[in-house]
Amino acid sequence: MQAEAKVGDLFRVLRRSYRMIAMTVAAGTILICTGPLLIPPRYSATSQILIEPQGLMAPQGSIIELPADEATMQTEIAALTSPDLLQRVLDALATDPAFKAAAAAISRAKSTDSSLWQRLTGWVPVAWFTATGAPGAVGLRQLLNHLHVTQQTGSHVIAVEVTSISPPEAAVVANTLTRLYVESQDQQKRASTDRTLAWLATRAPQMKDEVKRLDGAVQAYRVTNNLAGANPRAVSDGQIEELNRQLAAARTEVATAGTKADTAELLLRQPRGASVAAPFLQSPMLTKLRERESTILQSIAGADHSAGSSLGIRLQSELAEVRQQIAAEAVHSAADLRENVDIAVARMQSINQQLIDIRNDKTDVSLSDLERDAASSHRLYENLLLRQDQLREQRESLSPGVRVLSLAQPPIRPSSINPALFMPPAVMLSLIVATFLAVGKAHFDRTLRSEREVGEVLGISCIGLVPEIRRLRGLRPHDYLRSQQFSPYAEAIRSVVAALRLTAPGPKSKVILVSSSLPAEGKTTLAVSVAVYLATVGRRVIIVDLDFRRPAVPRELGLSGADRGLDDGGGQDRLAKSVQPVAGLPLDYLAAPRGGGVDPLGLLASSHIDQLLQRLRLDYDYVIIDSAPLLAVAEARLLIPLADRTLFVVKWGATRRETAENALSLLPDSILHGADSKGRVNAVVTRVDLRKHARYSYGDSGECLVDYGRYLTSLDSA
Repeated sequence: MQAEAKVGDLFRVLRRSYRMIAMTVAAGTILICTGPLLIPPRYSATSQILIEPQGLMAPQGSIIELPADEATMQTEIAALTSPDLLQRVLDALATDPAFKAAAAAISRAKSTDSSLWQRLTGWVPVAWFTATGAPGAVGLRQLLNHLHVTQQTGSHVIAVEVTSISPPEAAVVANTLTRLYVESQDQQKRASTDRTLAWLATRAPQMKDEVKRLDGAVQAYRVTNNLAGANPRAVSDGQIEELNRQLAAARTEVATAGTKADTAELLLRQPRGASVAAPFLQSPMLTKLRERESTILQSIAGADHSAGSSLGIRLQSELAEVRQQIAAEAVHSAADLRENVDIAVARMQSINQQLIDIRNDKTDVSLSDLERDAASSHRLYENLLLRQDQLREQRESLSPGVRVLSLAQPPIRPSSINPALFMPPAVMLSLIVATFLAVGKAHFDRTLRSEREVGEVLGISCIGLVPEIRRLRGLRPHDYLRSQQFSPYAEAIRSVVAALRLTAPGPKSKVILVSSSLPAEGKTTLAVSVAVYLATVGRRVIIVDLDFRRPAVPRELGLSGADRGLDDGGGQDRLAKSVQPVAGLPLDYLAAPRGGGVDPLGLLASSHIDQLLQRLRLDYDYVIIDSAPLLAVAEARLLIPLADRTLFVVKWGATRRETAENALSLLPDSILHGADSKGRVNAVVTRVDLRKHARYSYGDSGECLVDYGRYLTSLDSA
């Protein structure tokens, strides 16, 4: 029940603060949504670059295309955002007519449009990087802020996205960056090829001179040794030729085996490397294992995929086991390939050693050596010329390894968030803030607003809620009371009079004192209204103004020349001369003694005021005293023991709890807690805003006056 009460209190707080909440939500929403509305929309243009597979020479002269891995893609992305390339982009944009035209179009649009919207957004810079002027570090930073280079998921495509307030500008920047990057890659490949061709162009003439020199040396040797005819060393030369042929075959075998082993090891390092490297490993066991893997995959594809399927779990386990066996067999086969390389190297070294031994055993093999060197030079020279021709042909069709997949087009729709989408979260955020403000305001509100709060905080009973009169139409409150006898204000005054039992026969309470904590809380208006009401029901009433410093009763009653105050002397005749009748009302008025020589505290300390009240008790049914505020002046506290009843006025929503408590603490303890103190001091809440009060749902008379106001109005009109 306590939790339900707290929730109910929270809803009541929100209900009575609905205007503040509505204004806060409206203001917060406007403030939050104004920012996105003032910022021009952004447009994103995207171009795409394809990273082509790399070629790898395989055995038997075939080419294997290896797709770009994650490291390669990240390297390409880093190259696309390198400061050197971006500086080249800025330099190119500085002289690009399309880029200048896009920036000029924005400037013309801003200069020709004088609408309120353009005036509000005129502070936004047109050029969002300084490439239109002199490129520099700021231009690079701004370009990086508007550039987004990413790899499209699961592909070898890199997206280059550029954002700008101008669609043509964004497309031009994205295409310029893409074009310059592809051109730079092509230039690097061509530069590498040109360096190789330059080296070949330098090496070929040197090799040609070497061939001529060796051919001349062979001819000179033959002439010198008279070997122009038959060769006497045919047998030895035949053996050397055979060994040279075997040596060349051994070298070819070493190269082939080495390439195959290197390729297998490279492929094994790739994802699913065992499956990719299988054709190079030539292992029957590996072939069978791959067939087993394919069979299990087909079984998994046709099996039940429900969660926790035992068949699916068993097939997955078999698949994992087979793949482990494939990986182990692939590693073993790769090791065998590396052993074959070692064997081929050993065979090549053995043949080479045989040639060395034959040469050491022969005493004259110089001619064979010269002829062999000359033949080798011929072959090397021919290979250089062939390689030179191949590079020249390849240069014409050289691929940079990257190519433009698609160029950016000027976007039609903005890529920035629609400002309208900010409204729902802005409303929610503003509503949350407004709710906290309303709850905080209610929590820190220390004023008194209800009869129950007054009773709980001050420890005295509250006998009425007097509403504030908003439309007096030139009338004073007591005149309004008489003209509108069934109004909420008149009903509240009757409620106070009835609570005091002032209309009952033989009343015990004749002297009623009205006071408050501070000035301007409505005590004088209440005192006059109670006095006027008692006078209209046939009672003899006098209202005494004992506010020695600022008497307000004459102003409230509209009396002129009411400055004849009662001094500290005189008898019955003097009292009769001091009492003034109120015109138009069966009511008398007695002013407080005033003047520079009158000490209020001394007057109250004497017996004159007490004697005055005793004489007034005999002449009138009721004596209504309007005193000064308790916290403002000291003499107000001395008047309370002289009165039969005291009305302590609390201003609705203004008098703080601590203020009222401190004011009541100044009263004698016998007045509040004595044996005959019950009901001697009562509180009245004045200047109540009935509409706001009804939102608090206190369930008291104030809420009733609002909910059933038509009932009272109908009585008044009748």
